[in-house]
Amino acid sequence: MDVAELAAYIETHPDEHEQRWRLARALYKSMDYSAALAHLRVLHEQWEPYIYVERYLGAALYRLGEYEQAASVIENALVLWPDEVSLRQQLARIYEKSGQMEKASAVWRTLYHSGQEGNDSAQSLESNEKLTPISGKSAGRDSALELGKSKDCVKCGAQNSEKRDVCWQCGAPFGIELTIDSDAPAADANPWPQWIWVLWGGLFMAALCTVGVYITLQNLFQALAPDGGEAIRRSTLDGLLAERLLAYRITAGVGLFFLWPWMLRRALRLLGAASVLRATINTTGLLLAAAAYAALWGPIRLLPIMALVLLASSFVLTAATLRITMKHAFMVWMAQCAVIPVWLVICLAGYEGVRPLLESPAIMRFAIHEHQRITPGYYAATRLYLPTTLRLTWASTGSSWLDAQAAPPTFEIITGMEMLPLTYVLDQDGGQTLMHDVVAGTPYRRTAGRIQPGAPYILAMNAPLPGNAIVACYSLLPLAMQLQ
Repeated sequence: MDVAELAAYIETHPDEHEQRWRLARALYKSMDYSAALAHLRVLHEQWEPYIYVERYLGAALYRLGEYEQAASVIENALVLWPDEVSLRQQLARIYEKSGQMEKASAVWRTLYHSGQEGNDSAQSLESNEKLTPISGKSAGRDSALELGKSKDCVKCGAQNSEKRDVCWQCGAPFGIELTIDSDAPAADANPWPQWIWVLWGGLFMAALCTVGVYITLQNLFQALAPDGGEAIRRSTLDGLLAERLLAYRITAGVGLFFLWPWMLRRALRLLGAASVLRATINTTGLLLAAAAYAALWGPIRLLPIMALVLLASSFVLTAATLRITMKHAFMVWMAQCAVIPVWLVICLAGYEGVRPLLESPAIMRFAIHEHQRITPGYYAATRLYLPTTLRLTWASTGSSWLDAQAAPPTFEIITGMEMLPLTYVLDQDGGQTLMHDVVAGTPYRRTAGRIQPGAPYILAMNAPLPGNAIVACYSLLPLAMQLQ
């Protein structure tokens, strides 16, 4: 098929990468570098990494004067194929053309001392070291990709100069020469095929998503089908936030599954460093999103630790799975550190305003203090001899937002049958009555009205006969009980 037929075929079969590769080479050979670049970018992003695609992509960018992007493509290709002489030669010539003579000399020097391409490297090194970075010339070379001047080893696939009789990498003699214009791309030299990461990453992502979905459904059922234990659950910080932040967590989590893969693709495209399959990028982004979503449901006191672990994991996964240079990995990681927290903050502010954000240190201190209690949210006075009077004082959590979200306290009274009926009154000291009731059965449970942190309250209890009773209170606000 000629170029026009190939182009028409690709229009109707966009996933036929073998034919797109043929079209890209044909366009390059016809010096239509802009059109070739468009197809090479698609292959660069969606196809399994091939050294020839990377070389042609770098060459097309070079021909269009995009020297910085061309160098970036070849630098990242060297991460996948560090022993390929042709890549280093191509990179050196790009450096030469862009006036970076010191970098070019360093590459030629590496090749020369490695003994892989002695004559070519020695001549280029000698020429370069006679030039200044201002000159922008190097021994008359003006090509970032010398097509047709290299051949592949049939045994190991390494590229060699056409002058060599044996392969520099494996020592095999050349019987059949494969030039860079061969119809078949070179075999992938990557020792860890990306489909393995897509498979295992997908399994881990599925496991984390299962955990996140289970927790989400559990909290949804509790919110939509009350079982009578809401007041007790809201007496702990994690229980309160599970109910209060339910919509926020779901919204933020769903957004992460769209935002994280998109952000990785965008960052890699801007850096010109996406030498990976789209499936690999998506798997990495979705795995990190699933981990972040599961962490959103974790205990609030562990939030700083989970955030640090997630940040470290995102850097490791970015560097290991995307297989880009450490410089680019760090830049992509910094983009994640900037975008993801902003999204989470925007979502939280949209639901709750800025108060929980401004008071987050106080909320965190309260979470740690609550965890140190043996029975968080539960306060009890045992072996009370009736009749008796208790002075109750609730303290603030340290956060005005948290104080406002705290549920009214729930009281529980347990006593013997001989003590019934038992009467009690809960008054604000010198103020209104919050509760007044007769206990006819035990155990007895009732929720009081909203209380004021720091204000004193009086609980008076009486029974027909003297005896013992237990008074317990479920409350998020810390409670102090004192006999009058």
